[in-house]
Amino acid sequence: MGKKSFTLVEIITVLVIVGISIGLFYSVFYVNLVSLDKETTSLNLWEESKEIVEKISFDGKICGRIELISEKEIAFIFLDHSEVRYIFSEDGQLIRKTLGDMGENVIISSNINYDGSKFDLDNDRVLILELTLEEDVLGKPVTVSTSTQIMLRNYL
Repeated sequence: MGKKSFTLVEIITVLVIVGISIGLFYSVFYVNLVSLDKETTSLNLWEESKEIVEKISFDGKICGRIELISEKEIAFIFLDHSEVRYIFSEDGQLIRKTLGDMGENVIISSNINYDGSKFDLDNDRVLILELTLEEDVLGKPVTVSTSTQIMLRNYL
């Protein structure tokens, strides 16, 4: 009885089928990985925007007076005459600047979209905060935007 073996055509056919299967699996896996990364980044940016709104709201609710320096800078003046400023910088940062004896600059976020973020005052008692955060994922921007109104409580 003769030896049975695979022909060259059969081996090449199997290798082509395996190669196509691996290529399809890789492309589906890669697309799902990119989508997961974008969603994770989006959720992280929403959480960061929530924390920013909470920090600004806290200062806004306990301040005695507020001054709109520009649409990119706001000053909260407290009853003890201390002052805190929030500044949207052109390099994509939100900076909390404390003025006075214990002055310090704290970077609140480094994901700010400068053009999409601003402060505004309505009737000198309502702070309107428009906030846009942006981060690159594999060379493509992921952006979240929010707008909120903060009612000032202790306004003089």
